[in-house]
Amino acid sequence: MAVAAVVVGTVLAAALLRGGPPPLEARWRLRAGGAVVGGPVLESTTVFVATRSGELVAADVETGAARWRFETGERALAAPSSAGGLVYLATQVAGSDAGHVFGVDARTGTEQWRVVVDAPFSGRLALSGGLVLVSAGEVIALDGATGEERWRSPAGTGADPIAAGVGLAVVAAPDGLVALDAASGDARWSALSLAPPQVAPALGEEVAVAVDGTGALVGLDAGDGSERWRVPDPGLVQPPVVAGSVVALATAEGVVVLDGETGERRWQAGVDGGEEGVRVDTDGVRVAATSSGRLTLLGLPGGEVVGTAGLTGEARASPAVGPGRTYVAQGEVLAAFEDPPA
Repeated sequence: MAVAAVVVGTVLAAALLRGGPPPLEARWRLRAGGAVVGGPVLESTTVFVATRSGELVAADVETGAARWRFETGERALAAPSSAGGLVYLATQVAGSDAGHVFGVDARTGTEQWRVVVDAPFSGRLALSGGLVLVSAGEVIALDGATGEERWRSPAGTGADPIAAGVGLAVVAAPDGLVALDAASGDARWSALSLAPPQVAPALGEEVAVAVDGTGALVGLDAGDGSERWRVPDPGLVQPPVVAGSVVALATAEGVVVLDGETGERRWQAGVDGGEEGVRVDTDGVRVAATSSGRLTLLGLPGGEVVGTAGLTGEARASPAVGPGRTYVAQGEVLAAFEDPPA
């Protein structure tokens, strides 16, 4: 493990010495119609983005053609979420703390339902088992197909950041991390020693990852909340991303990938974030990072540079990694970059 955990902060420099990493070619570009909020979301053959003006856009992954556009008439608060043939988006009513959660047909762009959320919330939605989970002073579970309220839980009172996985939701409440049964809302476990969590948690199949009040990154057993590992002050600039057996971090020093089971550092890539900072996503096979007008694609397990591309605008939101392609929002433009030939 010691060899696997060696820091390789010079991976980009090494690639340049070999003649430079292969370029990532832009497959297509689509103008979204407004500044993209929260980055793209990939679901099968469609990639979805939301704009600050409240428009939800569905693009074909192969051609980039807009399949449909849905106007909410309100400001989108965060990236959309997608599951079960629907796309979900949270918006804010102008001049009010209240907002809506929309359920939109992923194939046609037709509104299926909308629900009023009458308390301030960030718009970050979590999906689990056919439910849409909203954290707005308390956790509210909506039926993904109908929008009907299934349960409310006061366990996360005052909470906002939330993540969900198979059968479980974890909420970063002011008094610590709370895990709820996604089907019933009943509390499973709590980690009050993490109070107050600083950023949104992340949840994998076996581990929940959160940042506590000291700035430490903590890995917890998803089953019982027991602490597995701790990394003091990793310098996060966005919430961690968990996929498979890895935890990907965007830090002030670049991209860091940890072993999800042990918390040991597998590798680090010295990607300069500049004023925009670093944003990452991973599918457990590759890690995509945007920073300083550049997209860098890194391979797992070793962090080798798969390819790079210059970006035509600021990429302040996380990219989305899909099969053979990476999707990046640059201001009002959504772009798809093709992996180089193997």
